[in-house]
Amino acid sequence: MSIQKPVHIVASLWGAAYNEKDANNLYDMICRNTSRQVCFQLFSGNELPDLNPQIQKHPEPDLNVPPEHQQRMTEDELTVYRELIHTKTKSAESYN
Repeated sequence: MSIQKPVHIVASLWGAAYNEKDANNLYDMICRNTSRQVCFQLFSGNELPDLNPQIQKHPEPDLNVPPEHQQRMTEDELTVYRELIHTKTKSAESYN
């Protein structure tokens, strides 16, 4: 019987589109859907006091992204996107 290696997840919270609740939800969804150990690495320059302690936080690297490529979602776009994700998540949970 072979021992399964952990799955490594690398994510970044860049800007204001997502917060630690979103990172915690992503971590929880991954853990629910794998039997492997999860090593979750998160890069962020934000203070994240409510971040799950199982998530390893690292400082955000300096990406030097030109301003013309730093597009952000508007609040309306973000609201619609989050509602869509919430609806899909609830729909997927109903199959369990």
